[in-house]
Parts: sequence; C-alpha cells; structure tokens
Amino acid sequence: MQKELISIIIPCFNVGRFLEECCKSLANQTNKNFEVIFVNDGSTDDTLDIIKEICEENENYRYVDQQNQGVSGARNTGIQNANGEFVCFIDADDILSPFYLETLHSNITKFDADYSVGKLKFRKESFSNEKVSKKKKNTKPALFEGKQEILSQLYSTGKFNVSVCNKLYRISILKSMETYPNIFSSNITYGEDLDFNFRYLTKCETAIFTKQPVYNYRMRKGSAVQSRFKEKMLSVFVGHYQNLKTCEEKNPEVVKYVRAFIAISALEMLFRMFYCKYDKSEKIVELYREMKANNKYIRKSKKIPWYKKLSPCARPILRILLSKHFRKLKRESLKEKLEELVEKEKTAI
Repeated sequence: MQKELISIIIPCFNVGRFLEECCKSLANQTNKNFEVIFVNDGSTDDTLDIIKEICEENENYRYVDQQNQGVSGARNTGIQNANGEFVCFIDADDILSPFYLETLHSNITKFDADYSVGKLKFRKESFSNEKVSKKKKNTKPALFEGKQEILSQLYSTGKFNVSVCNKLYRISILKSMETYPNIFSSNITYGEDLDFNFRYLTKCETAIFTKQPVYNYRMRKGSAVQSRFKEKMLSVFVGHYQNLKTCEEKNPEVVKYVRAFIAISALEMLFRMFYCKYDKSEKIVELYREMKANNKYIRKSKKIPWYKKLSPCARPILRILLSKHFRKLKRESLKEKLEELVEKEKTAI
C-alpha cells in the first residue's frame, strides 16, 4: 500500500467508444497521484485493444483481462490489484470533473473521515468532455458522525446517493469487511452499489460530503439503470432485507429508512413491470403488497425528499395501471384456456 496513492478501478465491458473521453477526464485531474486499473470483463468489441494502447502510453495505467463476471466481479478483481491507500470506482462511459480526485481526497484527509462523497450529476448520453465545468466551487463540506446518521443519509437517498462512483474509500476499511476481497456481492445484480455502500458504512464512524460536482454520470440507453424490467432486478431486495436485518439488530433507528426504500424500490419495479407488459401476476401482487406494507415509513422518514410527495400521488395512478394490467392478464389467461379446450375437442374428434 502506497501512502496517499489513489487506486482508480474501471470495469469495462464493450465500452470501447467511450474510453477515450473517460481517459481524457482522467488526464485532466488536478491531483496526479493515482493509478488506474482497467478490468476488461470479457468484452467482445475493441475495448481490450483500446485499453492495451492506453496502458502502453501511461506508466501508471494497467489492466486485467478476465472472462465475464459482471460489474461486481470486475470491481472485486480491481480491488485485489489495488496498491493505493484509497480506492475509487468509475464507469468507463462516464466523465470526471478535473477536481474529482482533489476534492474527494482533500476532504477525507483534512477531516480524517472514513468516507468522502461529492455531488453526482446525471447527463444525457451525448454529454462530452467539452461540457465539463472547469470552475471550482467554494463549498463548505458537511461532516456526518455516527453510524445512525451516515446510514440514514445513505438509505434516505439524501446527500450520499447510492452510486459508488462519486465516492472515495479507504483500503484499510475495505480489507476489514467480512467478504474481502469479494466485497461486491455476486448475488445482487441490481442495486449492488447500495448494498456495498451500506456494508462499508457499517464499518465507518465519519463521512464527509461536498456540493462540489465531481462526477458526470452518463444516462446511456441499454445500461442497467435505463433498461426495462428483468427478473434479475428483483435481486435488489436481497440486499434490502439483509441490510434491514442488520439494522434491526444493531441500528434500529435506521430501520424506517430501509423500509421506506423498500417501498420505493417496489414502486419502481411495478412501473417497470407495467411498461414492459410483464405477465407473472403473482410477482406483481407480491411487490404491490410489499409497497403497501412499507409505504407508511416514507411518511415517517424525515430525510426522504420528493418521494414523500410522489407516493400519495402515485398510489391511485398505480392502482389504475395495475388493474388494467390484471384485466389484460385475465383476458389472456381465459383466451389461452379457451384455445386449449378447442384443441382438446379437435383431438377428440
């Protein structure tokens, strides 16, 4: 481990067309004390060739090539190869502010914090390096202390945001996590960032947040966040209920925030199901009950932002959408049964 060195871990899967812009934003960093670890996760395009070329031109850049293991497996591989005192994770299709490393590192060291967070900005797919702000804001960081406060900030979707990309982590804390070096769960394929952040924060006592925009997240069509409903997305609830159990045992004050987020996640999945015409009614009913059972915690959680206003409005709209969806499923089910009977009668004749 090299003191003050920052290890930047970049999972890569078929992102060849974005790597140049991402690396330009790395080259523009005001803090130059970093290493870059690309993890090529079984790409089938020209990603690996581009990575090799980049690494040949930069001595502090290196890569690992592996069979496809998903983003969690790629990040775990990067952690195993990290030499820095600090670690950050970025996505290969995103763009960093020039002050990304300087801001996160100066805050974590100045306040002797365990966790450093900067503001994340969501951008359109067409966003480019030329549009990145080169101005540094004079913002006063906010310090959070105690597990109750920092865990509730995470699960209230408040200042911290659930992403791992706008944060700086201490390698010493990563190494103290029970599943190290496989600290990203392979059982969770949607919401893995939130699950990881929660488990990391259970080891922390202090966290620092700044309003300085440090990270530009590209909202790309086809990405997991932008994709339509897939059953594997329900794995997000695996993390929720593991974390709920932890809070019930050790941090009961945070339970209401976890339950509120469960309601929000159920609402999100129901909308995704509706728009992709998902046809398994038992799953829809299960999620609707989950949302209904935990909805009251949104009102109890003072830190939950616009979801408080959204939830009461969304419930009647959701009922209308779901009732239409159920009627359609019922019609299709009756139609299938009728066709089966007709086929049986034909066979009998």
